[in-house]
Amino acid sequence: MLRWLLVGVATLAFGVCSSFADEEESEEALTDAQKVAKVFARMKKLKKMTSFLNLLNGLYLSKEQMEKIVAINEEYKAKYEEWAKKNLQRIKEWERTLKEWVEALKRGELPRDLMRKAGRVGHMWGVAKRNILNKVRSNYKERLEAVLTDAQKEVIRTFKPCVTPPRDLRDPIRAGQANAGGHSARLLVRLRRLPPHIFWHRLDKIVDHHITGYSKAHPMTEEEKAAERKRLREMLVKVYRMDDVDFEMQKNKLAKELKVRDKAHIIHDEIKRLHQELQKWQKKAMPGNHSSVVRWFLNPEIVIPVLKERIARMEQNRASNEEKQASSGCERR
Repeated sequence: MLRWLLVGVATLAFGVCSSFADEEESEEALTDAQKVAKVFARMKKLKKMTSFLNLLNGLYLSKEQMEKIVAINEEYKAKYEEWAKKNLQRIKEWERTLKEWVEALKRGELPRDLMRKAGRVGHMWGVAKRNILNKVRSNYKERLEAVLTDAQKEVIRTFKPCVTPPRDLRDPIRAGQANAGGHSARLLVRLRRLPPHIFWHRLDKIVDHHITGYSKAHPMTEEEKAAERKRLREMLVKVYRMDDVDFEMQKNKLAKELKVRDKAHIIHDEIKRLHQELQKWQKKAMPGNHSSVVRWFLNPEIVIPVLKERIARMEQNRASNEEKQASSGCERR
């Protein structure tokens, strides 16, 4: 018995050592470019995690909110596992078909039967992904959004992925507010403070200076300059004549409009408008895919462990505080 136990231990040790050796050999077999690609892949995951944590830290979720979000993610995970169990063999068959198709293409062959099968796989793959991402995820959209306050949903809607938290998310009072408009907004404030006779005297010079500075870095035709000169002049006059309340309400939007608009900006704005129209249609057709709340908070692999750890830390801190209060109460007696 002892002899077989020793043999088993030795075999296990050999297996562990050989697995480490294989891993080292496989790592050594990679070129530097391949190693860099693997590092970049890991960094991409870390970057995604930092974005999620920055957003989470800016929401100031209560313990009850986090518990509800965890429960929703656990339910979604179970549903997904159930679907995966039913469809695993079929998906493996799809993979085998695609592998066979790749090998046929390598040989320069186009067998009709295999081509039809590969085409069906491509179609069914898309259908399966849409069904999971849309139908299943859509069921959780309203429930997730119901957990959050309107202010929190606005923070999520306007959040842009980032490695370091933006200033708006560092302060719970400012979270979700628009940015301050920066240098351009300050220029408009200074412009409004000018006495009327100075404003009208300097107006054309200000416009010309603005366009001349821009055109040095971004070539513009004379027609583009004339059109932009007219637009900027009308905008500055409008800003100067606004009452204080309207100006404060629209200051950030006006600051963005202060930027010179050449052909590239016009094309960019048109693309942005078309993209927004496309998103509106997609949200109606596939609501689960295009909800920012779903995108960030229906992700069991990240959401469940992070929120559970945070809940545990909250409970630990509360227990510690209660213990301190109890001990201080005893001392006062």
